[in-house]
Amino acid sequence: MAVTIELSSVYLPLTDNQRAVTVEATTVGEALRKLTEKYTKLSKEIYNGRGLRQPSVSIYVNSRDINTLDDINTRLENGDVVTVVPSVGWKRPYGTI
Repeated sequence: MAVTIELSSVYLPLTDNQRAVTVEATTVGEALRKLTEKYTKLSKEIYNGRGLRQPSVSIYVNSRDINTLDDINTRLENGDVVTVVPSVGWKRPYGTI
């Protein structure tokens, strides 16, 4: 399934200024893994040292918070949009744009 991952502008320094990335994935977790494989600097923003999702990031599928769905196991359909944004008030070590 081709899905688009839209990223907050805060993450642009970590993604070579790419705001949207298309990946083939069937779950949110798979999409995030493919995203962080492509942009390894983004991995620390998405995952903690134990491979769990950071509390500093909010993730949505078609504008629905994955916390209200099946978290990273949320199934994706062709054309879905996964949005990744920093949680409100979370400080970034590299600054903001």
